[in-house]
Amino acid sequence: MKVLLTSTSFQDSSGNHQSFLKDQNWDVVKERGPLTEDQLLALNHNFDAIICGDDEYTEKVLTEYKKRGLKVLSKYGVGLDSVDLEAAKDLNITVCNCPGINVNTVAEHVVALLFLASKNLIPQHNLVQDGQWKRLVGNELNGKSIGIWGFGNIGRATAEKCAALGMKVNVLDLFYKDEVNPDYEICADAEELFEKSDIISLHLPLNRHTEGIVNYQLLKQSSNSSKILVNTSRGKLVDNAEIIKALKENNLGYYLADVLEKEPMIDNHPFLGNEKIIITPHIASRTYENIEKQGICAIKNVLKSL
Repeated sequence: MKVLLTSTSFQDSSGNHQSFLKDQNWDVVKERGPLTEDQLLALNHNFDAIICGDDEYTEKVLTEYKKRGLKVLSKYGVGLDSVDLEAAKDLNITVCNCPGINVNTVAEHVVALLFLASKNLIPQHNLVQDGQWKRLVGNELNGKSIGIWGFGNIGRATAEKCAALGMKVNVLDLFYKDEVNPDYEICADAEELFEKSDIISLHLPLNRHTEGIVNYQLLKQSSNSSKILVNTSRGKLVDNAEIIKALKENNLGYYLADVLEKEPMIDNHPFLGNEKIIITPHIASRTYENIEKQGICAIKNVLKSL
C-alpha cells in the first residue's frame, strides 16, 4: 500500500509512532507540508492513504487523487478546515482525525503564553542578554478573569488550569452550556465575555461563521489597554489589520498566538516587530509526548478505515 506522509512533526521526531509506521510495511512517500493545492497536484503518485497536516485538500485535489485510488485521508491532529469535507463525502473518501488528542498540551501552551506576557519574560531575557539589569514590573495571573470562547475539550482543560492558578473563569459557548462548571460564569454573547474578562482565549473551529469573528469593533467596545487576547485555534479567527489597530489605539494590550492565517509566516508579516504581539510557530501540540500519540492515532485511523 502506498501512503503519503506530509506532517513535519511526525517526520522530524523520534518515538514509537516511527516504529509503528515501519511495522506496517507500507510504501511511504514523505513530503514537507503544509502543501498547497498546486504542490499536491504536482505529486505524480497513486496513494491509497494520506497522513496529512494542514495541506490544501480542495475539491480539485481530492477529485484527482480519487481517480488515482485514494481511499483515506487521515489527519495528524484535529482541525479539518483545510479539507473540503463535502467533496470528500461525495467522492467516498474517508476523512478521519484525532479528536481530543491535543487537549493537555495546547492548554499548557495557553498558560505558557500568558506567563510570557504577564511577567514580561521575553523583554526581561533580552535585556539581561544585552548586559542590562533593568527590572520591569509584571502582573500576577491570580485574581485575573479569563474568558474561554469555545468550551470544547481544549477550552475546558484551559479553564481548569487557569482556575487552579486562582483565575476567575467566564465561558461563552453555544453548544456546551450544560457542561460548564458551576463555578464558572456563562456569558450570553461575545460583548459580555470581552467586557467581563481581562484575558480572552479562543478555542473555536474555523468555518464561515467564525472567520474574522474577533474584529476591531468588538475590541473597541471592551477597550482595555491591558487586555490579553490568546489564539491557539486558527489564525483566520481574527483580522490582522484590526488586531494591530486595536493594539495601536490601546484597545488591546497583547495578542498572543500560535497560529497565523497563512503558515509558514510570510516575509514582512505585519505582526513582525510589534512588541505587543507574541507569536509561536504552531507548536502548541508539538511535544514529544503528543507527537507520538498523534502519529499512532493517525496510523490506527488508516488501518481502521481500510
